[in-house]
Amino acid sequence: MCIYILATITKNFHPEFEKKILEVWEQSPKGNLTNLGGKRFHQLSRIMGVKNAALLLKNMQRSDYSTIQTMSNCELQELMTNILT
Repeated sequence: MCIYILATITKNFHPEFEKKILEVWEQSPKGNLTNLGGKRFHQLSRIMGVKNAALLLKNMQRSDYSTIQTMSNCELQELMTNILT
């Protein structure tokens, strides 16, 4: 689930949030690869690992957060501070 969240959030959203999501995923029990992503993700993850495949596809497929930002940087930082602490 966490790797899916990481792959679906936009690029440059919030680095500390992304780091925490990765930490949760790395500490979680590993499930069946077929429960994650689609065909392209499965192929890439067999070659380069799940984490690297998720990061690569995110950077290739997702737009930069600044292009779709719905809250000010100050509001985002406040939200992330509440979530991460």
